[in-house]
Amino acid sequence: MNRRESWRVDFFAAIERHRWHAFEWGAHDCSILTADAIEALTGEDLAQRFRGRYTTREEADELLRSFGFDSPIAVLATRFDEVHPSAAIVGDVAIVPTRWGPATAPIAGAEIVVFSPGGPLGLAPISEAVRAFRIEIREGA
Repeated sequence: MNRRESWRVDFFAAIERHRWHAFEWGAHDCSILTADAIEALTGEDLAQRFRGRYTTREEADELLRSFGFDSPIAVLATRFDEVHPSAAIVGDVAIVPTRWGPATAPIAGAEIVVFSPGGPLGLAPISEAVRAFRIEIREGA
């Protein structure tokens, strides 16, 4: 399945819903932002089982493990093909290093959308990505 017809408008609307919110585990964090962006493209909510069920990093990690995943990246890897960050396009997902470990971030052109420490969303150059995933559903997945 390819991206939905309205994916571009829906993608930027999903990002906009998080724009002025400070980072908050389970509501406005990297994984929820990324899941919202993916849902805009595909119609599938990868965070459905996780939303509102954690308020700390430890709770998020425990919840992921209870579903058989060791990280949000593992969730992406089960559903999407990995591409080199230089081949990533708008709507794909970047993996970026942070002081807390790797984080997911929607790609919005030459920049990726990230939560600023203690503040609202910000942008970082795509060159900060160490991995990337093409957001299209694999056939048969």
